[in-house]
Parts: sequence; structure tokens; C-alpha cells
Amino acid sequence: MSTSIKLTLAAAGILLATLTTALAAPVSITGEVTYRERIALPPDSSLEIQLLDVSLADAKATVHAAARLSGPGQVPLTFTLNFDDKVIKPKHTYALSARITSGGKLLFLNTTQYSVDPLAPAQPIMIIMDFVGRAEPAPLPGKEAAMPPASTPTTQLIGTNWRVVDIKGTPTNEKTRTTLTLAEDGRAGGKGGCNSYFAQATINGGSLVFGSPASTRMACPEPMMQQEASFFSAMAVVATYAIDGNNLKLADANGNPVMNLVKDN
Repeated sequence: MSTSIKLTLAAAGILLATLTTALAAPVSITGEVTYRERIALPPDSSLEIQLLDVSLADAKATVHAAARLSGPGQVPLTFTLNFDDKVIKPKHTYALSARITSGGKLLFLNTTQYSVDPLAPAQPIMIIMDFVGRAEPAPLPGKEAAMPPASTPTTQLIGTNWRVVDIKGTPTNEKTRTTLTLAEDGRAGGKGGCNSYFAQATINGGSLVFGSPASTRMACPEPMMQQEASFFSAMAVVATYAIDGNNLKLADANGNPVMNLVKDN
């Protein structure tokens, strides 16, 4: 075999190896999962994250990657999903699925699809799950203190589902539900208009301050997205609250109205 042929074959081999390596580049998706309920996870619980191809609406989603974490602790739970980029097909639609099981029983599941671009995921990733277990769960440790027997503004605020009816004087679209629920431990959550969200709230007397919200990443019609953006922006300036019957009024530090909400039955 001539030297030129050998060099050509060697070069072809190097090129093939390079292309093969490029086609199998490792990719990692990192994020967190949480839920709004005040429920402690059992020690034997397990978190499973899956990357699904949901391109075909009338077909079962295809699992392209999965990760399982046993005994994950308490929320928020951090996960890392590793896979090769060669499994991702152009123009296909992908989503993340999260579930927590214990003793073979499903406890939590994200009931809202979390769409994701596997090769360029938006940051931060926060998947909010819903409780789907049947048994009445135990409360989180250290949270057993009873509420005061008398009804106070704080007790009326906590545990009530509120629906936003206007943001800074602009009425919300009745077909686009924006909601808020607060738990005793300060967890706040609901629907922003398009996405589910989670935030930490600090309640002290008549003051109410929200931390930055984390939300799912669904895309919705522009009016829904605009209402959601207005809601998240308004949350950042809330400083006080007042309850009048079935109405919740949120204001900024200067007493200017920020949002009006009503009990959502």
C-alpha cells in the first residue's frame, strides 16, 4: 500500500473519530423540584426525573434520559440529568417529568408539562409538583404549633385560595386565572396566568414581602404572558396587606394599591 493511501486512510479514520465524538457530546440539565404542600417526604422516598419527547400529541411520550435519586431529603430537591446530545432530534418537542414515590406509591407528580430545550435549557429550572397521594400526609417536622384560636388577619390570609382581580388598577382577564395561596411556613404559590409559580413570603403583622418567584416555563398566548409578567412584577413591590371580608388588598411601602384579590371558592 502506498504512503499516500495510508495517509488518506489515517486522515479518514481521524475524521470519522472526530465526527463520532461530536455526535455523542455529553449534555447535562440541572434544576430543582419542589411542591407547595407542607408535607415531609418519607425516608424511603425516591425522586425520578425524565426527559421526554412529546412531539406527537396522540402518541405515548418517548423517554430519552432518566435519573433517580433515592432518599433525596426535603424540598427543594436538586437534580442533574445526563444524556448524549445525539438522542435529541431537530424540530422535536421535549419536556421534563418529575415524580416522587414512596413504598411503590406515587406521592407527587408535575401535572403541568415543563417544556425544555434540552441543548439550551432556560435557567433556572424549577419544576413544581402536585400532591397526588391518597393518604393524609404528616406535617413537616417542627411545624406542629397550633394556630391561635381567634381569627386574625394572618389566619385569614394563610391557607386561603385568592384570585387576582386587578393589578395596579387594571382589571385582570377573567379567562386568565392568576391565583395566590400562602402556607404557614411562608410558601407562596399558585398560577401566574400561564405558569405555576413558587415564592417565599415573609409575613409579620400587617406586612407581607415576597421573594423572587420561580415558575414553570410554558409558553402561552401573549395576553396571558403579559398578565403573568405584570403579576410577578407587582409581587416585587408588595409590602403590606389588608383583609376586608372576602377581599385581600396588597399595597406597596407607601400605601399605594398594588393588587386586589378575592377568595377563590
